Amino acid sequence: MAGCHESSCQPHIDNISDEIVLKIFGLFRAGELLKLSRVCRRFNRLAHDQSLHKKVHFGSTGENLCVSKKVLQLYIGKHSQSIESIILLDCYWIAASRITDALKACRNLHELNIIGCRKVSLKDLALLAARNPKLTRLGFSVPSKMYTFNLYESSGAPTDLNSQLCYFFGRLSSLKLRFEILSDFKTIISLFPKEMKLSEFCLEYIGPKSASIIHDGTDYHIHIKSKIPFSMYFDEKPQNYGNISLYFNVLFMNFATQIALNATGTKELNWLLAPGSSNIIAIDQIASYKTPSISMIDLSSTHLTPEKINWLGHLTNLTYLNLQHVDGFKANLMKVIAANCPNLITLNLNGCTGWIDEDLCALKTLCLCCLKLRHLNVGHICCHLSPSHHDDNIYSLVSKMKHLRSLSISPCCLVKSNPVSHSHCSRKARGKQSSLVGKPEVSNTDCESGVSPTSQSMLNAMGMSSQKSISPGYLTRHTAQQRDFEAKVIQTGSGLNDLAESLNEIETFELIAVGYSSVFSIPLYAMESFVCPVTRNLLDASFLPLRNWAKLKDLTLAGLHGLGVFNSLTEITKCCTNLEQLSLASIGLPGNAMALAALPEAVKQCHHLKKLRLDQPHFNKIDKLIESLQHCKNIEGILIACKNAKIPKAVKIYFDLFDECKKLCVFQLFSGAPGVLGKYLCKELTSRYQKERPPLSITIVHFNQSLTQDGLHNIPFAHIKTLTCFQSRVAQ
Repeated sequence: MAGCHESSCQPHIDNISDEIVLKIFGLFRAGELLKLSRVCRRFNRLAHDQSLHKKVHFGSTGENLCVSKKVLQLYIGKHSQSIESIILLDCYWIAASRITDALKACRNLHELNIIGCRKVSLKDLALLAARNPKLTRLGFSVPSKMYTFNLYESSGAPTDLNSQLCYFFGRLSSLKLRFEILSDFKTIISLFPKEMKLSEFCLEYIGPKSASIIHDGTDYHIHIKSKIPFSMYFDEKPQNYGNISLYFNVLFMNFATQIALNATGTKELNWLLAPGSSNIIAIDQIASYKTPSISMIDLSSTHLTPEKINWLGHLTNLTYLNLQHVDGFKANLMKVIAANCPNLITLNLNGCTGWIDEDLCALKTLCLCCLKLRHLNVGHICCHLSPSHHDDNIYSLVSKMKHLRSLSISPCCLVKSNPVSHSHCSRKARGKQSSLVGKPEVSNTDCESGVSPTSQSMLNAMGMSSQKSISPGYLTRHTAQQRDFEAKVIQTGSGLNDLAESLNEIETFELIAVGYSSVFSIPLYAMESFVCPVTRNLLDASFLPLRNWAKLKDLTLAGLHGLGVFNSLTEITKCCTNLEQLSLASIGLPGNAMALAALPEAVKQCHHLKKLRLDQPHFNKIDKLIESLQHCKNIEGILIACKNAKIPKAVKIYFDLFDECKKLCVFQLFSGAPGVLGKYLCKELTSRYQKERPPLSITIVHFNQSLTQDGLHNIPFAHIKTLTCFQSRVAQ
């Protein structure tokens, strides 16, 4: 009887009420609910409960990657009466006609976001608005001229379509637009009514795909959000500039300025995301208001002097601040922001060199005051250790931020010593940045060997010994000197030891050499395109401490010339079992074909890997890498850019990869292979897998065509931003 009583008390899903199961199911998205409905009859019944389908979110990544147009149409048709919000972000594989057909049955929509999908015509948009009178939140990609209908009569009077769209835009409270052609901007704003009240507005121009890689696709971008609706009235003063690009620049800046001023005037502005130099006028106008309600600020890549950004110190509610590549940001302002913004969660100071002073007072203030900071980007900053600063340096201060989840830092900031006496990095860097180079120091060492316990484990990993009994007679002079150099560096250790021991919550880590630039992105300051020589002091075994980060999901390493075969990567991937994204670029000295030779073996252990990005000019193990990737069953996107490498000619090795990796939908391969071979492989892979994987995007071209329109026209913009383009993603 006791046994029966115990068995009846065992927890089981059948003992949980439908109400509780529905609350649990409410945490899942539409694609996940479709999978749950196949588990059992009860799950099928509950997964189709109308209360769970008020919000529909499909996208181009994650669980919703392979949602076909047929499934989408059936799903929306079945739950059309209960759906209030539909978000289809970057669903580029679904035809516009399929989207409009699926939305015809909806009558209760409050929100619709189809940015990045095939362009829906303005006529279909007007019909959709007429069927859903409660639709007040809209996001869409502006259709180009070939999709638009006549908006004006021959006499100049607006058509019925024009009037319908004007009425529809007038009732919106949130509007997000993305466009690709300059002239479309003027066309779309001509449809706005004179009095338009919005609480959120976003405008993004992405331009040609080749330009979006080089310029990051955000030359014209503004996103404003306010608690109180603001007036959006644009009064254009006609002027003849003679140049369409100049005209568009002035038009956009005037438009952004008027909207920003109207939103700031409410004194309840929450978001001001205005990256790029085109928003300088708007920022200058906003500075005079000193709106304390702002919680998110993005002024990245704007050329602002210290006087023009001092107003940031008055924003006491900041939780997100992005000042990437803003030279006017200084140490005094950093102290004020850190002291006045205790709720700061995300901070991006990538490339901001002016706030790093010799005593690191600003960083100390940030460490003491911003205890809620979770995401920090201090990359592209060249700061070396000096003997008088062995206790206060960037890595030791950052290691005190115990709750960091994502971190980007420059490799040369982690070097504790400089055995190879490089006294400078570059003339320009020395004038602008704190370049403090010190001598080798060994502390906390063992009395007999002079090596710390951590350093001893690194020496063992490299097959070295701290004892001096080994005679180098059998080695060449160069090899002996190299081994002595490596031993000296490892004995001293690096800042990675401190970071790995203190930051236990790290999920994203970036180590990008100062001045490194990928072929898929040029540096903002071309004159500073150099690699700091001190970075060479980070060797293979220096990265072993990264294996302590059990929660690591995203790892990026770029421009590290001290690495070679990189055997430590195998140990890292073995211990970091949650790794989902791996990005490696320019590892080892230029021309070293053996660099990253351990990558194929390391990848075999990444069972949860979703994205792999390899940008290695002389990598010659592509065939072994593709075979190893077959062990990554969850892989979704792969980019391999090897300028001088050869690729396997047999299509079978690619078939095996796609057969084993059912979620793989993005495959980009840029190499030295002839274009004829690339076209053949693309054709074979597309014809075989396109039907079962609708979002499939395959690009195999010669490396020299990778930055041309021919090489990029088949790559959707969503993948160009997330996979093709190399950029720092911490605190973005």
